[in-house]
Amino acid sequence: LPAEALSLADLAREAARQGVILSVENSGQPLRSMGLLVKEARARLTAEEGGYLGLCPDPTNQLRRYPDSDPLAELEALPLDMIKIVHFKQSREGKPHPTVDTGDLDCAQMQRNLQARGYQGPAIMEIPPNESVFDNLSASFAFLQSASG
Repeated sequence: LPAEALSLADLAREAARQGVILSVENSGQPLRSMGLLVKEARARLTAEEGGYLGLCPDPTNQLRRYPDSDPLAELEALPLDMIKIVHFKQSREGKPHPTVDTGDLDCAQMQRNLQARGYQGPAIMEIPPNESVFDNLSASFAFLQSASG
């Protein structure tokens, strides 16, 4: 890993000193790569400091850039304590979709996997802006609630 990437440890140390959780999103990288970066940065920190550093996994970001990958399997492989916040968003045929429901990513399965692992952290509903954004947000919540049983 490049030294520049590992400077994340310095940022995390300062964040921990201030009691702030630092969560890195995988905007253009696979989840497994970002997990490796966080693991290596945590190795340069105390256990307490490392607890303030983690990921904000966005499986749809990975799928859009690497359509043949399996971001849900990579999300499952991440240690639970590394997941600080998750993104729910949807695309269809690689294009943003206005609601979180069926599409390129199995959002219902993602929800079930996180629940089964005991994830209790926050989630971001990333809904594209448009005149129906609040209706789309409500529909997305309803979809995930039905998926969780």
